[in-house]
Amino acid sequence: MPGGSGMTPSTFVPVIPSEGSPTGFQVLQPTDTQALFSPTTLQIRTPALFGLGALERSACLESPCGRLGFGYLGRVASLEEFVAIAFRTELGVTLPDPGGPLHHDTPNISDQDVNDVANFVRNLAPPPRTTSFDDTAPGFEIFRRIGCADCHVPSRAQSPLAHLVQPQAIFPFGGTTLRRVRPDKSYAVKTPALWGLAYTGPPYLHDGKAASISEAIELHSDQAEEVKNKYRRLSPLEAEALLSFLKDL
Repeated sequence: MPGGSGMTPSTFVPVIPSEGSPTGFQVLQPTDTQALFSPTTLQIRTPALFGLGALERSACLESPCGRLGFGYLGRVASLEEFVAIAFRTELGVTLPDPGGPLHHDTPNISDQDVNDVANFVRNLAPPPRTTSFDDTAPGFEIFRRIGCADCHVPSRAQSPLAHLVQPQAIFPFGGTTLRRVRPDKSYAVKTPALWGLAYTGPPYLHDGKAASISEAIELHSDQAEEVKNKYRRLSPLEAEALLSFLKDL
């Protein structure tokens, strides 16, 4: 996966929703045998890491603009905290400074190690496109017309390496708000960036429930019910144009 997490699209992590967790999810360990088989346990996908530096530098350079943190629920304020949480809760690695909530008095790694990994992730390039973004493309016109762009905003972001290379406009097609679009979930998720769909699936959605991009759209509901219904009313040619546009983001 170009600039990705190094994981396959079918890599999942068992979690349970937890208000006490900094991410909103508690990662289960192999020893949590009872919780692993609980009906409240979720399997969520390991997210791709590409382009996080671009999203961090400029959540959007055009209106509407807002700011959510990292993670599926947008609760993690910085990439450094994002990396520290991953070390502590997913890898069992301890960090210095016993006074901090994520730290231990016998660290395996240093704060500088955390900063180094965060900077590595920060500079992972956004996914490559086969064509330049064209706001006159039929697929994009349909994307806007049926309401996809209301949540997946086509705002321009800036590469974290823009000061080293010729600046290039990049379009994550993400969001700056939490949305509840799955009636079977007790939580709202941050509207994800759509760039790199060709590299990150199938499966799609944070819990991997969609085997295709079309099925991912069909699984939208609640706040996205109207958009889904408009998608269903597209002609076969219009649906094909929309899906081709999404695959090239």
